Amino acid sequence: MNIDQNGKVTDAVEDASDRLREAAAHAEDGREEVGQAARRLGRKARVQARMAKRRIAHAAENAREHLAETGEMTRRRLHQGRAQVQEGVRERPFGAMAIAAGVGLALGALLSRRH
Repeated sequence: MNIDQNGKVTDAVEDASDRLREAAAHAEDGREEVGQAARRLGRKARVQARMAKRRIAHAAENAREHLAETGEMTRRRLHQGRAQVQEGVRERPFGAMAIAAGVGLALGALLSRRH
């Protein structure tokens, strides 16, 4: 501390300087803490993103497998149904023609009412 004619002013200036240095030190500490917190959050976000990516990939793979199984089952059922219809037509051709004619008449009647 310097003592001169304006001792009080010098003391006030030195006190203010000390406080500014302390504030600057606190600000630097705060900046470091914020930086560390941001890095921690970044690491957590990357981990969460990797986990989400794995869950999405797993769900997509399950969906692909399910769709493939469903498609295969549908193809088998359609093939079986077609085979059964063909067999029924071979066994009862006149019955099949009568059913087809009845369905055609019913559809024709329904469609003619609409127009």
